Amino acid sequence: LLLIVDLIQMEPPMLWGGLLWKIVWRSCLEENQSSKWFDEGSSIMKEQTIQRIVDEGVLAVLRGPSEDLTLKMVEALLKGGVKGIEITFTTPNALAVIETLANQFHGDILLGVGTVTKIDQSMAAKNAGAQFLVSPHTDKKLLKSMVKTKLPVIAGALTPSEVVAALKYGADIVKI
Repeated sequence: LLLIVDLIQMEPPMLWGGLLWKIVWRSCLEENQSSKWFDEGSSIMKEQTIQRIVDEGVLAVLRGPSEDLTLKMVEALLKGGVKGIEITFTTPNALAVIETLANQFHGDILLGVGTVTKIDQSMAAKNAGAQFLVSPHTDKKLLKSMVKTKLPVIAGALTPSEVVAALKYGADIVKI
C-alpha cells in the first residue's frame, strides 16, 4: 500500500497552520501495465520512478493557496523527511511552482502533478519538470494523453469497472 497525504488549505485556518491532513490509502499495482508501449530507455526510467513512488511510501498532495506558501509547505515537508510531493493543478501558478521545485530540488524530491483534468496539462506538466502525473478520474482521452508523456500515470477510480478501465487506458497506478 502507498500512503498519500492530501494537504488542503482550509478557510478559516484550523489547527496545524491551516492544514487539514486527509490521509487516503491508495492501492499500488505491483506490475506496470503500460511500460510495454514504450522504448526500453523510457520504460526503465518509468519503472525506476514507479519504484521510487512505492519506496517513498508517502506522497504529500499539496493544494496550496498561493505559489509562495506552496513552496514553503514543500520546504517544511522536506525538512520533515517527506520527499514524495504532488502539486495539484488547483494550486495557483501550479506549473511555475513545479518548475521552481524541479530546478531547486532536482533529484532530492519525487515531484508530481495532480488534478490533471485537461489533455494539454499532461505535456505542460512534464515540460515543467514533473516526474509523474495524477488524474482524479478515469477519462480515456485524458489518460491516453498522460501515457504519451512516458511519465508514470496514476488514475483515480472508484468502481471495479473504473479500475479495469484505468488499467486498460494505460494507468500504472490506480488510486481508489
